[in-house]
Amino acid sequence: MDKDWTWKTLRVDLKARDYSIEERSADWLRKFLGGRAFGAYHLIQEVPPDADPLGPENKLIFAGGILTQSKLSGASRFSTLAKSPLTGGYGEAEAGGWWGPELAAAGFNAIIIENQADAPVSLWIHDGEVEIRDAQKFWGMTNEECYAELRGELGKVRIAQIGPAGENLVRYAHIVNELHHVNGRAGMGAVMGSKKLKAIAVSGSANPRIANPESFAELRKWHNKYLLESMYGKYFREHGTASGLEYQNVMGGLPTRNFRQLTFDHAAEISSKALAETFLEGRGTCYGCVLRCKPLSKVEGEKRVIPELGGPEYETLAALGSLCGVSDLAAIVRANALANSYGLDTISLGACIAFAMDCFEANLLTKEDTGGLELTFGNATAMLTLIDDIAHRRGLGDLLAEGAMRAAEEIGSDSDQFLYHVKGQEFPMHDPRGKLSQALAFSVCPTGADHNTSPFDDMYAKKGVFLENAAPLGILEPVVQDSLGPEKVRLYTYLHFERSLYNSLLICQFVATPTTPLTLTKLTEIIRAVTGWDMSEWEMMKVGERGITMARLFNVLNGIDKSEDWLPDRMFQAIEVGPKMGKVVDPESLRDAIDLYYGMMGWDSEGVPTQAKLAELGLTELISI
Repeated sequence: MDKDWTWKTLRVDLKARDYSIEERSADWLRKFLGGRAFGAYHLIQEVPPDADPLGPENKLIFAGGILTQSKLSGASRFSTLAKSPLTGGYGEAEAGGWWGPELAAAGFNAIIIENQADAPVSLWIHDGEVEIRDAQKFWGMTNEECYAELRGELGKVRIAQIGPAGENLVRYAHIVNELHHVNGRAGMGAVMGSKKLKAIAVSGSANPRIANPESFAELRKWHNKYLLESMYGKYFREHGTASGLEYQNVMGGLPTRNFRQLTFDHAAEISSKALAETFLEGRGTCYGCVLRCKPLSKVEGEKRVIPELGGPEYETLAALGSLCGVSDLAAIVRANALANSYGLDTISLGACIAFAMDCFEANLLTKEDTGGLELTFGNATAMLTLIDDIAHRRGLGDLLAEGAMRAAEEIGSDSDQFLYHVKGQEFPMHDPRGKLSQALAFSVCPTGADHNTSPFDDMYAKKGVFLENAAPLGILEPVVQDSLGPEKVRLYTYLHFERSLYNSLLICQFVATPTTPLTLTKLTEIIRAVTGWDMSEWEMMKVGERGITMARLFNVLNGIDKSEDWLPDRMFQAIEVGPKMGKVVDPESLRDAIDLYYGMMGWDSEGVPTQAKLAELGLTELISI
């Protein structure tokens, strides 16, 4: 084992305008690897359970992983973690791009932001040097404006920043780097705004650390060859995630008009094909990645969009398109650009607007409430106006900036019938009634509803490449798709261990299983080549399990209990029309699946991690917390 491998954390106290540097040993790092596991461990240890998510006691953590600077395709990501202002519990969001590797090149693997500045500041980190700089002149700028100004001052640096939404404490504000790589969910941008931290600019010259360069080079070559030459790689480079919209519509799973329907008559008008034929300017990528899946869009005229602000992917096309009944593709592309410029998570943004549209059509909101907006489904102009109002907390936008759950509490009058959330985080663009693994995933995910905790269960319902790639996890036989029985719970448990591992290593799901042959076995070979550690597949899976268990423990300590592991009532009513007509989540089956999941995780009947499980995971220091 390479005992010289260390992990450097920069700890910044914004109130004192001071910083310190901490080092962790290889022995410690091997248990956590970075990202989720690193951040969750520190949140449990350092954030008091009664801390206000937008107050000085909350911590904001930026954490890479041990592969972040390696140039392995898809490994450039970094995590942001804090107590979430949206849920009051565990908050985490990942992003790709270039900022994470540049932080490592500047000499640090993670940053822990403490306290709150008295006035707006930015951080400038370059080759081990740290400056806390006045940022008053940048406060109020859009991300586009601030990025240009900071680069004008500092040169070609990489910048993670917030826009007006983060400054104004919109509870689902995001953090963005390079203007279109976002840490989207859970409101990490609002936490950054509460600390009056506008941006973190990084630049460095340190080379990646690779213990066995020849072995790693061969593995990287093998990985890139698949991504460049396979049908999957070619398709993904051509279509990206946006192609999911056509697929979901055909399969009857495209959320439309705030989940009233699951097919959209105008899907072809906002599809990846339509985007490619109109506003797609090209595709970008992340550091070291050959996949090039990031859409870059350009629109001229009134709905002007510049390519630097990116382009809509599936979740955005659905959230700001079909979910709101909007079929104007130029407006959706513009909405995505506004979200990136203002700093808003497009999933929660679209969900909040669609919720408001449902309330308006049910006469629970009036034109007096909307400032004169005809807030009906399909009104693209009203949607664009409301995005601006949410970011700047004007009128109805001020209420929707609180998130849909809090908005429903204020509106009352049974408006919660139009509400789709778990633990306060709005649904992503997937309906669990047609994807039963997501019923379990949405319910138990520590951040609230999130579709990225495991792949969809239809992938494992028959023999094929997905099942073959899952073999190292012991998943050898097909699992019935329309079931929430023990086999499905086991499938989800093992697959989300793997996804949790990705969030500690910071591996993009689009370059790993189930879609590519980067199985757990191959990933373990890569870790060995990079670190020189004789790490096992069993150890790797334990990192994933450790991350999930600590996230759960954080929620338990913050009063989020078993009662919040549940879905909205609409999910227990059958889909009425479309290809998945009749599909439903059976509440008794879901309750049994959740209870069985707790048991598989080594948690008690209330979903609390047991002392035995914490000890088994090597987390004895957390038992007495």
